[in-house]
Amino acid sequence: VENRLATEPDVWPEWYAVLGDAYAALDKPEKAREVYLAGVEHGSLHCYPELAMMAREREEDKEYRSWMEKGMAAGCGWCFILDGDLDEERFQAGDTRFKNLVSRQFQERFEQGLRRGEGLCAYYLGFHSFTGTLGFTIDEEDAFRYLRKGVALGDCYSCSLLADILEDRAETPAAKKEIDKLTALGFGGLPICVAKTQYSFSDDMTLL
Repeated sequence: VENRLATEPDVWPEWYAVLGDAYAALDKPEKAREVYLAGVEHGSLHCYPELAMMAREREEDKEYRSWMEKGMAAGCGWCFILDGDLDEERFQAGDTRFKNLVSRQFQERFEQGLRRGEGLCAYYLGFHSFTGTLGFTIDEEDAFRYLRKGVALGDCYSCSLLADILEDRAETPAAKKEIDKLTALGFGGLPICVAKTQYSFSDDMTLL
């Protein structure tokens, strides 16, 4: 990676984040920070949250806040996610004013990240809308809308949660009744084919 960064003129900037992570794993924080800073100069978005978290580890809250704000201004989805991350226990420990402020701020952060195309922000919005955690109002319609956006953006967490919810819905009495009805009509043993094109069924044009 070092050779690539040194010799390729139009190198992908996120290689700086990869190299910085490698130095961090080798317990060389100063070298890692140096590489992350170079990454920011060359347009790497993933270096912003790394620099922010390093500042937090040093208990330098002002620098942490600065890197987070810079990352969000640059469009780093991970900064929006990290800035809106809080567990339910810590949230519930706050007073009403704190909860209202934090919940609104989190939702705004996740919405900003989603507008930047960060699918994981869609997952968090969908999850909290479905469960009512972190002060979100339970709204299943919103939850499905967010999760479908996450799936469209390629977020695996959104896909997994949406699948789990739909699987649970398939076990409701109404759904089971419909399944039993279709089975009684003889459809229970039919094979299932999810076809992307007609050629998923056969490559023989005479059969299509």
